[in-house]
Amino acid sequence: MLNKVINLYRIIKKKILYIKNNYSFYINNFITNLIYGKVSIRCHEFKTSKTDVDEFIKILINSKELEFLNEEENNFQFNQRKRFQNNPLEYEAYKDMSKYTIWFKLSDSEFINGYLKKIIPIIKDNIKSPCSIVNLRAWKSLPNSKPTFFKGRKRGAFRMHTDKFPPGHFKCMIYLNPLNEKYGEFQIEEKKIQSETSGTSILFGNSDYNHQAITGTENDRFVIEITIMRTFVKVNELKYSYGSPNTTYLKNAFFAYL
Repeated sequence: MLNKVINLYRIIKKKILYIKNNYSFYINNFITNLIYGKVSIRCHEFKTSKTDVDEFIKILINSKELEFLNEEENNFQFNQRKRFQNNPLEYEAYKDMSKYTIWFKLSDSEFINGYLKKIIPIIKDNIKSPCSIVNLRAWKSLPNSKPTFFKGRKRGAFRMHTDKFPPGHFKCMIYLNPLNEKYGEFQIEEKKIQSETSGTSILFGNSDYNHQAITGTENDRFVIEITIMRTFVKVNELKYSYGSPNTTYLKNAFFAYL
């Protein structure tokens, strides 16, 4: 009985600390829901044109490759960003993830800015509110990738998971290769998404629904990841779009309004 009480206390304490550290997102989401209503979509698929896919691939091929723990990442300004690698005690887990994922250092690009502006109406139409793009990352997944095992559990993209972002966030994945057995596929809940052509793009509730990357058997897979946060008024959507492989979203939701 005492152990149950202690465990319940720990769960409640952890939940209170989480809300305390993310209060701005709860306030932002509450106001946004009050004005525009809650979002009920699980995922929305659309197509990125071959011309845009080819340009993205050209940019990535000419971008610097980074590992999870690249020293260059320490120079990024994290004062307004949440770190992905936020726990030094999990160094070995991040190191293992680098066996299967190569990140790209994206620079400010007129093409990327134009692409983001082009898909923002699609995003807004599906999330039913204004928004801010709060992170942009790109990587390639190697064939036959495996989930990382750390402290007795699976970690990384190659297992069913939710991202555990604060409320109000969505992700949009742009797949620059086909989604098939050779390149890999994407699964959300029980739905496996496949395509024999490149450019499949998926907007989904990354912290509300279980999802996973399914590794390919033969080829590298190139991916653009866009993180979106709902806002209750129109903001500069692209102000915080360029992040780092080691960032996830803003430290405070109200940065989007500044």
